[in-house]
Amino acid sequence: MADVLMLHQFHQPHHAHRVFGDAVGADYRHFETGDEIGGPEENLDSMLARLRTAIDLESYDVVIGEGTTPIYTLLFYKLLNRRDARIVPLIADETFLTIGEQRTRHLWRRVIGPLASRLVSGAIAVGNLARSWAERYLEVPFEIVHPPIADAKYDALEPIGRAVDEAVTSESSSAPVATASRTDGAGDVEGDDGPGGDDESVRILHAGTVSDRAAVAKKNVGLLARVVESEPDWELRLLGAGHDAFAYSDRPGVSALGYLDLEAFAAEFAAADVYVQPSSGDAFPVASLEAMLAGVPTVVSTAAGTRELVDPVDPLLVRAPVASDVRRGIEYARSLSPDERRERAAALRERVLPLTEDRQAAAFRDALAEVVA
Repeated sequence: MADVLMLHQFHQPHHAHRVFGDAVGADYRHFETGDEIGGPEENLDSMLARLRTAIDLESYDVVIGEGTTPIYTLLFYKLLNRRDARIVPLIADETFLTIGEQRTRHLWRRVIGPLASRLVSGAIAVGNLARSWAERYLEVPFEIVHPPIADAKYDALEPIGRAVDEAVTSESSSAPVATASRTDGAGDVEGDDGPGGDDESVRILHAGTVSDRAAVAKKNVGLLARVVESEPDWELRLLGAGHDAFAYSDRPGVSALGYLDLEAFAAEFAAADVYVQPSSGDAFPVASLEAMLAGVPTVVSTAAGTRELVDPVDPLLVRAPVASDVRRGIEYARSLSPDERRERAAALRERVLPLTEDRQAAAFRDALAEVVA
């Protein structure tokens, strides 16, 4: 592969995107500051900074934008730095979804979109939903590569899901496997404050870091907390940093657990009754893949890219990102018989088993070679 640069966001690339970049031997620079990994915790939201960075960057044959937020830096680089460079947006966020809500939407349709379609070599989307958002503005070749599950989490969660598979396929076992997630509705009790606390409660899991109100709105966590608050026997367990900074974490039935070590993280999935991804716009949330790998019945919204994995298994697990329908999704998942829940969980797990770092790194290499050929 030629010299490759990935323009990343925030302090460092998302782990899944780092897997992609490393697969093609990419260097990394922040799309606004030009810093190497370890730069600002937050993006600057400065068009001038993007222009300056694009002009000052070293010469690269291929430049990838992590997510579509760096699209302007990519275009500036092509126009003002190296005209023969191949620029490739990694469509991995909701930028193109939200253009329609911005003041620049008409400019995108009439000027920026047509210009970008001439300058961009091709795009790699993390799923069909993300591609559909981008296709409204970009007329370029598209490849699709799903993000991987991080190796460490894969190794911790896969045995939990495997136990669910064994429960489905074994004709001789009449008792639930202790390490399986609560697909039978009755998991091991580990104490009142642990993952298996109240055996009568419905344990709903959601994972993902939130850094600001935009992230909360995107993931729709506040809505999920309100749904849980209205049901006294439901408990919402939130994994990931940042949730305790928002008022929804103080609602009845909501526990913001923060960042957990790997053992405690896996234990939460093992004890969950259902995982819920109620996002209002989420390209391909990896946490929902982790839930499927662990054999947890997973409810996703119509605005989450991972719906393409869930819908063929059971379309009733795919719900509109509104409170009433999210509630119905949870109620439906809980209404399934133990055998039905295990079957759904095993089918979802089968769809994410291939999403290892090695496989998806190879898929990204192939996709990049295709779009820059």
